[in-house]
Amino acid sequence: MIWADAKNYVASRNTSFKFSDHKQLFNEAISRITAEKWCKYVLHVTDKVENRFWKLDNIIDLIVEPIIINENDSESSSYDFSDHHLTI
Repeated sequence: MIWADAKNYVASRNTSFKFSDHKQLFNEAISRITAEKWCKYVLHVTDKVENRFWKLDNIIDLIVEPIIINENDSESSSYDFSDHHLTI
């Protein structure tokens, strides 16, 4: 989100498309990012985004069936995986 703010700042003010102007606009964009804004984004990620991914991870763990591979099994290369489970 910080990166998006910086990109939007540069994009909205970039009229010459020269590297030196682009670099100056980028430095201005970075200097406008306050500690409060940074903290707000960190809280958003830790409170909302990260929690959502933890919930999704738990759902996936519940849905995915374990597969067990027996290392001592001497079956041929035409192995049928549908009857076996892997536990990690």
